[in-house]
Amino acid sequence: MAKVKLNFRRLSVPEKIAKARQIINALTGNTNFSNPTPPLATITASVNALDGAYTTTQSRKQVRQDRGYGSDDIGRRAHPVDVTVLRLCRERGRQ
Repeated sequence: MAKVKLNFRRLSVPEKIAKARQIINALTGNTNFSNPTPPLATITASVNALDGAYTTTQSRKQVRQDRGYGSDDIGRRAHPVDVTVLRLCRERGRQ
């Protein structure tokens, strides 16, 4: 049997979730796929878990941004620390 190429790698997480749900809906009740492997219940549970994890991650990112700790902001704040640590390491390495 030929394999179907789904191109999931190129999709963002929301697109993967939407595409997986579309496939689940198409297979549900389809007599041509009466016993798919893996079972639809397993696929549905996996998609729901991915959706929940993605939603949680996005919520945490939003909270950090609301608090002023966006990733760019953290990088700017950490840079002086990185420079200081590197300078100290070099100075102590010479002693």
